[in-house]
Amino acid sequence: MNGIWLALSSALSSFAASNAYSQAKPAVYIVLTIEETYRFTQHGKDTYYWIIPADSIGKQGNLSPLLTHGFSKDKFDSCCKGEPIDLFSVTPKTSYDFTTQYLAGIDSLRNLISKNRSRLQIVHKKWSTGQKKKVEVFATPIFGKFCHSAYSQTYGLETSYTGVVYFPISNFQFKSDLWNTIDVRQIPDDLPGLEFSALQRLSRKP
Repeated sequence: MNGIWLALSSALSSFAASNAYSQAKPAVYIVLTIEETYRFTQHGKDTYYWIIPADSIGKQGNLSPLLTHGFSKDKFDSCCKGEPIDLFSVTPKTSYDFTTQYLAGIDSLRNLISKNRSRLQIVHKKWSTGQKKKVEVFATPIFGKFCHSAYSQTYGLETSYTGVVYFPISNFQFKSDLWNTIDVRQIPDDLPGLEFSALQRLSRKP
C-alpha cells in the first residue's frame, strides 16, 4: 500500500509540475547581457543575464536576474507554480535531475542570446589603485516561455537582492522584428549602477 501511495504521490507531483509549465504563456522579452571585464585582478571577465518583459520597457523596477545554470529542479518547479523561492537553501527535495531536452534548450537559449545581441552601452571605470573595469551591456529580444517568482531569503546565503527572478522554460526564438516596434532608448541607461552580481553564482554565465 505504501508503495502504491508513493507512486501516486509522485505521479500527482509530476502532473502538477507539468500543468504549471503548460500555463506559462510564451511572450517577448529583452534579455540583457552584462559583461564586466577587470584588469590587474583575478576576476577576468564576468557575464550576467538579466531580463525584462518587452511590454515593461520604460517602466521602473522590472529588470530581474535571468538564471541559466546552478539552480535545482525543485526551485524551478516552485517558480513554475508561482511560489516564492530561496535559491540557496538545500532541502530533502533538492535535485538537479533535469531532462537532457531541458538542458539542451538552455544551451540553445544562450546561443540565441550570444549570436543576436546588440550593444547598448559601454562604461569604463577606474580606481586610484590602478584597477580598471569595463562594463558592456547588450540586448537580445527573445520570444519564449519563462517563469518568474519572488526571491525569498528564508535561510542560506544572504544577498542584497530583493525582487523577482526568472527561469527559462522552453520555445525560445530570436524576435528579430522587435526593434521595429520598441525604442531602444527606453531601456534604462543607468544599468552599470545596478548590482548585477547580487546573485552572482546563478545569474552569471557558467
